[in-house]
Amino acid sequence: MDKRWQQVGDVLVNYSTEVQPGERVMIAMIEPETFPLAHAVYDAVVRAGGYPQVQMLSERLRHSLLRHGSDEQLAWVPDIEAYGMEWADVYIGLRGAHNLYELAEVPTERLAANQVAMGKISTLRWEKTRWCLSRVPNEAFAIQAQTDLETILDMYFDACLLDWPAAAKSWHAAAQRLDQAGEVRILGE
Repeated sequence: MDKRWQQVGDVLVNYSTEVQPGERVMIAMIEPETFPLAHAVYDAVVRAGGYPQVQMLSERLRHSLLRHGSDEQLAWVPDIEAYGMEWADVYIGLRGAHNLYELAEVPTERLAANQVAMGKISTLRWEKTRWCLSRVPNEAFAIQAQTDLETILDMYFDACLLDWPAAAKSWHAAAQRLDQAGEVRILGE
């Protein structure tokens, strides 16, 4: 495994969500392509003393519900997902995509009806957990960005593996300067 996945896993667990010993962590991986990061996050949670649980989701599977499900099925709030939010202290969502246009042909009213139901899961996540989401680049994202996979992965790792405490200190200093200003003007060239 590329060691950078392990480094990103450490950032998500130890910096972004600050997992503590004994905490329960739901790792939601959307699409199999997110497995390298899911594995790294799982390992980091174990090393932090937490209790990881992995949930596998897929837009390819959701496509069937959205295309062929009844109105009642579209309004269904998945019990296991809701329970997972009640169970977890921390939620780490790893967002992948096999096909960025998987749901393009689904009528918007069907998508909206299902989003209302899934919004209840999101509300539980916001209210009950410390949480973090990460897009996980793959071939589909590289194609959309009109680049190769290696380049988009390098960009992702460069962005994720900043010295976050140093960056936060720098941003805090900039915010203090802005707070003290009576007026801020941004000039372009």
